[in-house]
Amino acid sequence: MNTRANKVLAIAVGALLLLAVVAALVSVRRPAVQFDAGTPEATVQSYVQDILDGDLQGAASLLDPEGGCTVDDLERGEFQEPARVVVTNSSAQDETARVMVDLVYGEGPFAGQEYASNETFRLVRADSGWLIAGQPWPAYFCEDPKP
Repeated sequence: MNTRANKVLAIAVGALLLLAVVAALVSVRRPAVQFDAGTPEATVQSYVQDILDGDLQGAASLLDPEGGCTVDDLERGEFQEPARVVVTNSSAQDETARVMVDLVYGEGPFAGQEYASNETFRLVRADSGWLIAGQPWPAYFCEDPKP
């Protein structure tokens, strides 16, 4: 066997593995995107961050009162904390918007399996900006506050 060819091949494979590890570390450590204040994406970002931080009052303040969800509904909501949240699509028209996110669970590309839960947030325009309508993650079964 040609030992020189084996050494070159081993060096090339090692370099590729090193590049893959560096790329993975860079992508994991990049800072979170901050959306412009007053946008539907920023409202969803604040809502999800409040949920993850345990600030359910803050999260509830971003809910449309007409939607029927309250802080009590958020307290009843159960969820697994995602490793990251990725906005995959958004659209806004005059008074309504939709923001789609992937809640990604798992430990990353080298630590095991990852999977994502797709969530769509519907929003309505309000005097204060945007509010989340309906029954959003993780409060899927809100009680109707109206008699």
